[in-house]
Amino acid sequence: MKLVSFSSLLVFSTLWSTVSSLPLEFSQGLRTDQTVIKRPKGGGGGGVKYWPGNKVPYTISSLLSQPAKKAIHQALKVYKKKTCVSFVPRIEQENYVAFVPGQGCYSAVGLQGGRQEITISSRCETKGTILHETMHALGFHHEQSRYDRDEYVKVLWWNIEPGAEKNFELNSLKVQNTFNLPYDYDSLLHYNKKAYSKNNEDTIQAINNPDRKLGSFDKFSKTDLEKLNLVYPCKKAPFPKECKDSAGRCAEYAKFPNYCYHEFMRIRCKKSCDVC
Repeated sequence: MKLVSFSSLLVFSTLWSTVSSLPLEFSQGLRTDQTVIKRPKGGGGGGVKYWPGNKVPYTISSLLSQPAKKAIHQALKVYKKKTCVSFVPRIEQENYVAFVPGQGCYSAVGLQGGRQEITISSRCETKGTILHETMHALGFHHEQSRYDRDEYVKVLWWNIEPGAEKNFELNSLKVQNTFNLPYDYDSLLHYNKKAYSKNNEDTIQAINNPDRKLGSFDKFSKTDLEKLNLVYPCKKAPFPKECKDSAGRCAEYAKFPNYCYHEFMRIRCKKSCDVC
């Protein structure tokens, strides 16, 4: 068992010292992350600082492609629907996240102070990747980095790319808060089975079922949402009420320009017009 006892951690595609030449956050065509240790600025569970008031100001670089911008907006809509975290366009707030282009995909873990970049490369312009990296920015580590990881999954060290072993190290409880929740094989922040594979063989498997799928590419698990709502609690119920249309042909009419601005559509076609 390898423990990292430092009290903060950044999630990057490569080491901070080589951030200008970050490789893509992919291995065998599957999204992964690498990790870099950094001393904390204090606060929050596990030494992580969380965003106060559930509000995260953000900016989107004009240099990002249209697919990247679309993916960002899609991801932020998911956070709005599923959590009580509020992403608001930055006006003059000192602390904020900046979605920017880069050669890799990475994010710091938790509030860092000042301008905080979430970097998006051309190969990870997807809603799932934005959800993943933004969840890091909100203060959450990879699930397979938990101190008790080895009770649930087995790392196949012999299949890992040389030099990538550090990405499978464990965090101590001082670094990573488990929130007393069960190990989450389905987390958006869990490595996939072939992460950093040198031979297209599995690098990590569930102990009780080696064939079990690990991680998620495009959606939160139930436990992901529990964590988000523990750290950023809702005044309302943690899981939004059912969102549905109450009239026929809503999906069809919602495709027409400006139709969703009509009162009837906003009342009877809430799901299709994305107002719930």
